[in-house]
Amino acid sequence: MADNMVIGRSNAGLPWSIPKDLARFKRLTLGHSILMGRRTWETIGYPLPLRRSIVLTRDINWVANGAYRVKDLDTAIAVCSEEKEIFIIGGSEIFALTIPLADSLSLTFIHSQACGDVKFPKINWFAWSEIWRENHVAEDSRPAFTFTTYVRAQVRYYNR
Repeated sequence: MADNMVIGRSNAGLPWSIPKDLARFKRLTLGHSILMGRRTWETIGYPLPLRRSIVLTRDINWVANGAYRVKDLDTAIAVCSEEKEIFIIGGSEIFALTIPLADSLSLTFIHSQACGDVKFPKINWFAWSEIWRENHVAEDSRPAFTFTTYVRAQVRYYNR
């Protein structure tokens, strides 16, 4: 996500092109189910290799070759019940639905303002603890960016 929380442009995909970000995405998601909304699927345009594409949509007539359509989040979770990890890849509505259920977040922070109308939802950062960070400097026309991993923070109670 960019500094201004932008994660995309409607029906146009990511507002940046960072090969290292795409390589990390591939490394993390290969062999896993990926859950996305219909618009994210349509922006990608095809099933990503070696991943099971699950598309959450309210449109009961929607069909796409290579995608498994689900009507609600409960169905998506049931479809993936045997899996250790499910990767949520967008868009904004799907992130907002799933972040409250997530155990970890693998995020890329793009250190620039991006043009776009799809934004990452507001979340309570106090609920998360950063456990990993890898900074990358700007190269050529690409902005600096940071890979991060967060886990849900543990609530600690202290006796007085």
